[in-house]
Parts: sequence; structure tokens; C-alpha cells
Amino acid sequence: MSTIENDDRSYKCFLNHADEVRHTNDWFVKQCSYLGADYELLNEYHSLKSAVTFYHKVCGHYWNVNPDAVVYKHVKCSWCRNHRGLPKLKRFCKEHDLKILTPWAKHHGIMKFQSKKCGHIFTRRVGYLYKNPNCPYCNGYRQRQKPGRLGKEIYEWRHKKGFTQAETAELLHVSPKTVSYLERGYVKETEEQTRLFKYYMNSLA
Repeated sequence: MSTIENDDRSYKCFLNHADEVRHTNDWFVKQCSYLGADYELLNEYHSLKSAVTFYHKVCGHYWNVNPDAVVYKHVKCSWCRNHRGLPKLKRFCKEHDLKILTPWAKHHGIMKFQSKKCGHIFTRRVGYLYKNPNCPYCNGYRQRQKPGRLGKEIYEWRHKKGFTQAETAELLHVSPKTVSYLERGYVKETEEQTRLFKYYMNSLA
């Protein structure tokens, strides 16, 4: 047998072996052994580019993935990879009597929480929550309400005049924070404030 014939037979054996491996479900199952018993393959393998579905028993999510990523990159559940900080957050919130109200938004994302002690709902970045888990409303933060009548009148008056909050505060003989809180609804106006502010605004009309 010539060298050319030997080479040709070897090449055909290589192609047949590659074709056999590529379409063998048992072969693919062996490649998935690194995943362990926590992953269940739900459909049969056909090729490296035909997606398969796993069920991850730990997180309870279904994972769709191309087999080539499993065979060559040894990837794992994408949901767990994208939510790897969530277990830590859950433990932290349990220790500090907090309830998570929104989906995981990663370490720098803003999420909504509820304090089980007081019932207040607040938003905070996850990274900052680890530094300060206390309810902001119970620690001096003013809860925003619907702005009162005086706050609306001040807002409309100063915009008509072209005044900033700081300029308005100086004219009304109060701090800029007072003007801001009234306009935004963080405080309710008093009778004394209503009387004095209307007097100053009418005087400057």
C-alpha cells in the first residue's frame, strides 16, 4: 500500500472519529462531569453549536448554553455568575432585619429595601448598605410628601421672578434648606411661615 493510500485512510478515520464524537450524547455527558450532581441535562446533545439546557438544582434556574462553552471553557450557571453577590446580601439583610424588595442590581446598583423594625421603605446602593444598614427615615432623613400649597406658591413665584432657591431664601430671611424642603414636600408649612412668606412675596411683587 502506498504512502498516499495510507494517508488517505488515516484522514478518513480522523473524519469518522470526529463525526462520531461530535454527535455522541454520552461523550458530551462525560465532558459535563466537572459540573457535578447539582446540574441536570434536560435535552440531548447534537452539536457544539446547538444549545442545550441544564437545570441548576442549587439556584433553581434553567441554564441555556452552547455546548462548546461547556466543553472548552468549563463555564457554569450564568444566573449564579451574574448574582454571585446576592447570597451575601441576603445573609446581611437577615442579620439586620431588612427585606429585599427589588431584583439584584449588583454591588453598585440601587435597590429597594424595607426595614422590618419600622416598616419604612428606602432605596440604597448595595455597597453603601453594607456600611450603613440603618433606616434613613428613623435616623433624621425627611420623608418626601406631596408639596404643600405654600411650597408650590414659592416655587411658582421665584421662577416667575427668575430667582434661585438661595436668592429666594435671602429675600424671605430663611435658609436655602427651608425653601428646598417646602418646595419638595419634605416639610409642611406652618401658619407663621405662610403669613410671613406671603407678606414678603407681596412686598416684592
